[in-house]
Amino acid sequence: MTTHIGKWENDPAIKIPKELLAALHWHEGAELNIYVEGGKIILEPSKCGKTIGELFEDYEGDYVPKEIDWGQPTGDELW
Repeated sequence: MTTHIGKWENDPAIKIPKELLAALHWHEGAELNIYVEGGKIILEPSKCGKTIGELFEDYEGDYVPKEIDWGQPTGDELW
């Protein structure tokens, strides 16, 4: 598969075919890290790049919020 360098606003851009995105389970708007290694451009998902829905997509339990006891104030914080 080949692609070409085009233009996005004033910057060069490379179009990634949707088949590749689907194979990698990447989506439009995903955050990627990009760097050069050994003369190649490397793209990889950012560790922070998941949506809240993706983070919890396999969660099957019920969330029950609990109040946390942080102890007594020790400085100038307001409680």
